[in-house]
Amino acid sequence: MNVVPFTLFKADDTWALWTFLIVAAYVCILLEHKYKWASQISGAVLALIIGLVAANLRIIPTDAPVWDAVWNFILPLSVTMLLFNADLRRILRESWEVVWYFQHFRSSHSDRSICCSDSLSQLYTRVE
Repeated sequence: MNVVPFTLFKADDTWALWTFLIVAAYVCILLEHKYKWASQISGAVLALIIGLVAANLRIIPTDAPVWDAVWNFILPLSVTMLLFNADLRRILRESWEVVWYFQHFRSSHSDRSICCSDSLSQLYTRVE
């Protein structure tokens, strides 16, 4: 039998859960702009901490239709909106540098990785 623990907000209380989400987001943004320690942590991490604490204190349910809406619609839209504000030239320039370093590192150490993988396969066959 699946017993749902008591929470302050019920899973089907959509308006209360959306209110909790909006107030928590507002508090996170306010803390991030007002306090230096909160700006170093970031609002997203503060929101995760608030959600974890509220779920563990059984203020909000861990499974509700509201969370499905957040994961299926709100999160993808927010990532898209963040990408609209991104400097694509800078992203491409910096990512090409990372790709170049990765390729350079991989090609200069390829003989070591082959040697290491051979010795690991020999060790694996001895264990069997």
